[in-house]
Amino acid sequence: MAKYRTEFKLKVVTEYLKGEMGYAALAKEYNIPNDTCLRRWVAAYRTNGTAGIARSRQQEKYSFQFKLHAVELYLSTETSYQDLAVSLGIKTPSLLAAWVQRYRASGVDGLKPQRKGRRPQVSKEPSAKKVPADKQEEYQKRYNGLVERYEAAKARFDRVTATIAERSAKSERLAGFIKTLRAQEEPLAEFDEGLWGCMVDYVTVGVDGGMTVVFRDGTGMHA
Repeated sequence: MAKYRTEFKLKVVTEYLKGEMGYAALAKEYNIPNDTCLRRWVAAYRTNGTAGIARSRQQEKYSFQFKLHAVELYLSTETSYQDLAVSLGIKTPSLLAAWVQRYRASGVDGLKPQRKGRRPQVSKEPSAKKVPADKQEEYQKRYNGLVERYEAAKARFDRVTATIAERSAKSERLAGFIKTLRAQEEPLAEFDEGLWGCMVDYVTVGVDGGMTVVFRDGTGMHA
């Protein structure tokens, strides 16, 4: 798997956030085999900024409790490895997948630190662990609590991400408009299609002949 420098990833993510090119087009432009990793970079950047896409020169270490919490969240929700990894700050979704596989094969022991030497064998067939009847209710309450906490955090994350994306897009459009205005050496004497495109997002014409112009900053004007 190709490794990309932080500067390169930041450049591509910035290009995407400008809103001028989509995932597939950017992947082709920068010779990235597929747009999956690009989607992961954008999600990580929106969540953790530059730190979310920075390459670590040393191997990340995660505690047993953290791994157990991550696995329980995955098993108790319908989220994907990638989305959960991004929300928890895990840079490699495949690492989360490995924890889940080890948990299914060996239970909590599969997540505990292993002594150096020969690695324990992991069964391909998941072994079913029976939960004592007197602990099933407590176990279910714990899972329900984790699910509620995750869903609340995910909802907040989605709202913040949407707000950031919206404000970023408005900022980019405003910057483009200002740049176009500064390039005008003389007052406009006739219609300028380029300037119109920078200012206006769309125009709606009503059945009564009235017209509503919505500008790129979100404001509107009825004529």
